[in-house]
Amino acid sequence: MKTALQMLSTFLIQAISISASHRQECEYDEERIPGAAVVSSTLICVKKGESTMGIEENKAAIRQEVDEAWNKGEYSEVISMISPEYIYHSPTGRDLKGHDGFRQIFSIWRTACPDLHAEIREIVGEGDTVVVQLSWTGTFTGKFLDSEPTGNKIHMQEVWIHHFRDGKDAEATPFANLQSLANQMGIDLP
Repeated sequence: MKTALQMLSTFLIQAISISASHRQECEYDEERIPGAAVVSSTLICVKKGESTMGIEENKAAIRQEVDEAWNKGEYSEVISMISPEYIYHSPTGRDLKGHDGFRQIFSIWRTACPDLHAEIREIVGEGDTVVVQLSWTGTFTGKFLDSEPTGNKIHMQEVWIHHFRDGKDAEATPFANLQSLANQMGIDLP
């Protein structure tokens, strides 16, 4: 794990470097970096619209999303981390969009398996992308779409690819064996 000094060093190395005399050429977003920082005649700036979130912050956001929303059922605790333009690319081919899309997928699964629990097996990040391998467990005791509960236990491995924009989770694409999950639930796939 990187230390704070290593993270700062990485940021400084990757930062846009210009001389202090050329400050006016660097347009920065003061809402995200008030005043921008001048360090040793180098202006650290972030162009408008670029994310100031780093890989570690993005991974921490996914950890919080998994813990608060999926494991504890506290949807309201993470909605501020979800982009209003969020897109969930369902394995069934149907995209769910925005905060309502996130709320839908959350509600579908928390209703079907109120004891749903996800364990993060591995999490990696590169740029604005975070990939997380999850191990899900739960008991199918609530309605799932048009299927009545069977009381069956489920265990599923899944990989999600998340893309961040402006420091928020903006897109998620999960990959899982839906046939195995349907068999465990005791239902037919739609």
